[in-house]
Amino acid sequence: EAAYYLMSLYAAAPMRAKATRQLTAVLLNIVSSRLHQQIVVSDDGATASQALTFCYNLITNDDDSDDETAKDIAGQINGNTLVPADMIPLTTPDISYRIDSPNGALDHRSFRSIECFPNPFNASIVISYYLMDGNEVTISVCNLLGQRVATIYEGMQDTGEHSVIWDASDFPSGVYFAKMKTGERSENVKMVLLK
Repeated sequence: EAAYYLMSLYAAAPMRAKATRQLTAVLLNIVSSRLHQQIVVSDDGATASQALTFCYNLITNDDDSDDETAKDIAGQINGNTLVPADMIPLTTPDISYRIDSPNGALDHRSFRSIECFPNPFNASIVISYYLMDGNEVTISVCNLLGQRVATIYEGMQDTGEHSVIWDASDFPSGVYFAKMKTGERSENVKMVLLK
């Protein structure tokens, strides 16, 4: 529904059309699972969900001067760049959607997919994830040979959104994998370090 409304705004003022295109790209990245709605996208901890809500409100209000701000925020997210602090109010509602299985029952996975942002990265990367239940968590980094080269976090965490930062300034350029393990479930995400 939001996508159809955004598409109807294309015929509006030129800046609003640009902002709408950028925001539609963010929405499509979330829908296609390229961007997790709970990933941190700003220096002060705003999520993709908050950015989407905030930009949507900027574009749909009557103040045309807000359109450029919405375009800039959405463009930075689409470009895998962290949005500067204070651009997205942290009081913006963080709208999360349930993950349902095909039969309509709630999917009882221990966590939603992990996300790495920005990726490719230089020096440090934010690894974000959402735990469905409190659990023992291990976040580690492996090289292409599958060898663990760093353990970023190991311990108990509560239900909710979490993020850790991997400082890779002492590691050579290359492909690495962020590995998250909770209970019996684990997941890997490819990260590209470019120096």
